[in-house]
Amino acid sequence: GSPQRQYLQLGIIVALTGVVGVLVYERFQLADDAQVVLERSVAVLPFSNRSAELEDAYFVDGMHDDIVPELAGLQSLQRVISQTTIARYRQPQLSLSEIATELDVAAVLEGSVQRAGDRVRINMKLYDAERDRALWTETWDRELTIDNLFSIQNQITREVVTALNGALTDSDRSAFERQPTDNLEAFELYAQSRQEVAKRTAASLETAIDLFERAIAIDPQYADAYVGIANALSLQPGYAGIAQSETFERRDAAIRKALNLDPNSARAYAALGMLADDRGESDTAEQHFKRSLQLNPNESTALHWYAVHLNSRDRFDEALRLIERARDSDPLGPILVAAEASIYESQKKSADTQRILLEAIKRTPEFHVFYDLMATSFYRAGDLAEALRWADRAVQMEPTSPDGRIAQCQFQLELDMPDRGEACVAQLSEDFPARVPEGRSDLHFTLMSLRGDLTDFLVPVGFAIDLPRGPRTGIAAAYILNGEPEPARTLLESLEPRLYEGELPAIGPSQLDVAMLSSVALARVGDLARSQEVFEATVNGIELREDTYFMSTLVLLALERFDDAAQSLLQAIAAGDIDRWWLLRSPVFRTEIDSPDWNSALVALDNEISRQREDYLARPELGPL
Repeated sequence: GSPQRQYLQLGIIVALTGVVGVLVYERFQLADDAQVVLERSVAVLPFSNRSAELEDAYFVDGMHDDIVPELAGLQSLQRVISQTTIARYRQPQLSLSEIATELDVAAVLEGSVQRAGDRVRINMKLYDAERDRALWTETWDRELTIDNLFSIQNQITREVVTALNGALTDSDRSAFERQPTDNLEAFELYAQSRQEVAKRTAASLETAIDLFERAIAIDPQYADAYVGIANALSLQPGYAGIAQSETFERRDAAIRKALNLDPNSARAYAALGMLADDRGESDTAEQHFKRSLQLNPNESTALHWYAVHLNSRDRFDEALRLIERARDSDPLGPILVAAEASIYESQKKSADTQRILLEAIKRTPEFHVFYDLMATSFYRAGDLAEALRWADRAVQMEPTSPDGRIAQCQFQLELDMPDRGEACVAQLSEDFPARVPEGRSDLHFTLMSLRGDLTDFLVPVGFAIDLPRGPRTGIAAAYILNGEPEPARTLLESLEPRLYEGELPAIGPSQLDVAMLSSVALARVGDLARSQEVFEATVNGIELREDTYFMSTLVLLALERFDDAAQSLLQAIAAGDIDRWWLLRSPVFRTEIDSPDWNSALVALDNEISRQREDYLARPELGPL
């Protein structure tokens, strides 16, 4: 690919946060923290497929996938359990009353669908959990047309609301007037494509996009299918190794088409928010997420993605509140579990992160993302050996996941196993050239830092200054490590100009790397006073002081406060703040320093890395969970 596409993959200093960042969740305490059962709350069990043809399962699931979000979007209902959580009740071992109790809902809707040629028979029963009786039952035996299908779905929705003592609002009534497509075949292709997206694999996402496009070829006015394409494309970088930047144009075109067809599509605005976020347009992204939730306060995708957005901007309390709202209707959804775990991990609350994930693994042991997140949590806590064990397990479970394999290679390098790490990176570059461009990736940055040769990363400033925040920060770091602080200063100042003149801004966790690197650059160009100001403001502005120990070490070295640097490095080792320790292999920092304390601290660091490497080699397998 072009140099620009290659360097867009360069996150460098924040290499492993991407493993966390694609995903997000909330505390799982369903039984222990039972919610008050809301009167107008319902769980819609997966519909039984009574058809003779197995392929009709897509049609049946498509009906279910249409009815659940339609109910969830009604202002007259208080809680509707999502498809993700309800999927575990496809073959329930519990009674309807027990299911209602477990999910904290007042009612359960169950149904069956039988398709035979051009006829369809649909049976529905709404069960009142508290009174142990049926609130409503009905059977339809109709010719299978798209108009009849949506008419039946609308009737089901109305009857559920009425039976639960709800009153349809004007907004609810207008929603009933919208028929997403007037073609039955297009509807079936759309239903099948959504099932493929839910599988979250490289092959299934490609299949889903093809199915969405086939639905659009039949019905070019199918707005939801265009949104489906955009959402599937947005997932490909994480699951299929496609460069994120290469999805932008197609996503933008699909979303714009959807909004032209349906200007009030909450799903389209959620997709537009994610696209803006991926492009680094933070304020625009937030506007789109807010618009999506204004159109549908229960739009689960918007709640989830908006929470991811807020988490990346250190607005943790707001992010958790959004995830709580999303999990209100999807308490068991694994992606939302991963979401909250990521929010806690962003706050360096490793104990909470790992508790949440271990509980989730007990329920959904096959979801490899949980293992990726456990690996990242141990990595950020400084336990590199355990991080690699979890990464190894994640790769065993899903060898085609680029994120899992990127983490595995990174941790091998972090444990100072260059031969193994280099072979791992070379294989990744071959398997995922878009995600791990040869000589241009985060992993190559780590590898070349360990070798002391960062020539490939010294991109011209005029080109680098137009790159997103992550790559720009990384290239600035490369210049610093190469002994060229002036271009580093230019790039860092373009990111946070207030660090360089005037009153200093409040500095949060997401600004830590830029602030600390700025302090180093300022010291290297001789502005020691401003360097010291930025350094003190950064250390005082970060709530968890232990998060600053290692980066403080780099600043103190640049300020030639060698004994203080030694003390800071020892604190970093004790606190587990040793990820990126390899930055000290750079000649800029590995110069001869006349400080016994500093040289003693370097020996302590080398010994700690050696200890952890031997720990992993002695026990490479993950123990019982």
